[in-house]
Amino acid sequence: MTRPLLTFALALATSLSASTQPVLTPALVDSSEIAAAPADSLTLAEALALALDASPDLAALVFEGRARDALVAQADRRLNPSLRLDTENLLAPSGNGLNGLDGTANAAQTTLEVVVPFEPSRRAARVRLAEAERDLLPAAERRVRLDVAARVTGRFAIALAAQERARLAAEVAGLAGEVSTTARQQVAIGDRSPIEETRAEVAFAVARAEVARAEREAEGARRALAALWGAATDPPEALAGALMPVPLPPFPRLVDDLDGAPELLRFAAEAARRDAVVGVERAAYRLTPTVTAGVRRYHAPGDDGGGFGIVAGVGLPLPVFNRNSDAAQAAVERRAALDPERDAVRDSLVSALAPAYGRLAAAHDEVAILSGTAVPGALDAAAKVAEGYQLGRFGILDVLDAQRASAQARGLLLDALAQAASAAADVERLTGRPLPPAAPEVPRLPAPDPSTTDR
Repeated sequence: MTRPLLTFALALATSLSASTQPVLTPALVDSSEIAAAPADSLTLAEALALALDASPDLAALVFEGRARDALVAQADRRLNPSLRLDTENLLAPSGNGLNGLDGTANAAQTTLEVVVPFEPSRRAARVRLAEAERDLLPAAERRVRLDVAARVTGRFAIALAAQERARLAAEVAGLAGEVSTTARQQVAIGDRSPIEETRAEVAFAVARAEVARAEREAEGARRALAALWGAATDPPEALAGALMPVPLPPFPRLVDDLDGAPELLRFAAEAARRDAVVGVERAAYRLTPTVTAGVRRYHAPGDDGGGFGIVAGVGLPLPVFNRNSDAAQAAVERRAALDPERDAVRDSLVSALAPAYGRLAAAHDEVAILSGTAVPGALDAAAKVAEGYQLGRFGILDVLDAQRASAQARGLLLDALAQAASAAADVERLTGRPLPPAAPEVPRLPAPDPSTTDR
């Protein structure tokens, strides 16, 4: 037995990208069936690669990663110094010694200064916050990859089941054609009533209509799959793979697995980000001194010349009205709210897991019943009807009805397998972990007896 589809798809999601984040693993394809498939058939691995390459969400995350790298570099930049030019005593009265003013005391002065600000611990706090916001991206990328893998897996399973239903319908239609030909020949020699020829022709027409409908449904399912990478107008001609039984682990175990879900793992990075916000707000009310240094030009009246001097100074803000304490307290409260937020998200995941598990359990039980009793019974009944026809106990239309019932039972099994695969994809997307391998006692899809079809 192999693992369900999403187990293989999620492993491919990891190997097909440069991301180092561990993603999961679906399985669905065995090599013998791939070898027998047409050369242009699409495998699950190829479908997942196309969907990942075309995902707009992943493309947006690439640009967002570059943007946050730039923000980390920007946060590490120092504040720019400023250049200040002051001119004093422009309109001050000049002194001549007679009016009590010195001739140079009120002379114009020009000062050119460079002001350099210092921010102790603020720059380091900004860098920590920018790095913490960048560290949120891996969890976001993991969620996107899981969503893509789940969508691809679900649609691939539906398309694969539709393709197999079309094959079964063609099988029944081929048999109906043979029955119609045989009935016509038997009526011609007088061995059968003409009404049986009419009934056989009607059954053949109905079988052809079912083939047309099944082929259209299969084409629509392939278009829906190809729409995930923008190729709905050019869907694949065929799919390569095999639907396999899906395991059914206990629900409490899946609830425990939610602790590894991407939606919950991101809270570790979110906690680091909120701690960094607290650090930024606390650093904001620390004193940010400024140092000034420059040259002063003294302008003397007349021909006395003047001179130059050196000026220097230190400035400190006065935290009289605003110490940023309220913003720091708000950051602390938001950090404390993180644990309740995580609990709320976990509760929502449990609520989403419950119906997904219900669908998985229902499909699992349906597969077990159909593959264990219904399909083998229908195949056996078709074989016995065919044998009875050879002995003259049944009519040729009875053979056709038995074969159609056998195909319908196998079609129901295909639907159940596809629903189980889709539900398993939803469960693995929520838990972020692959389901265990299917138990050996789960029966596989039985193949029809070739001798029955020949008869």
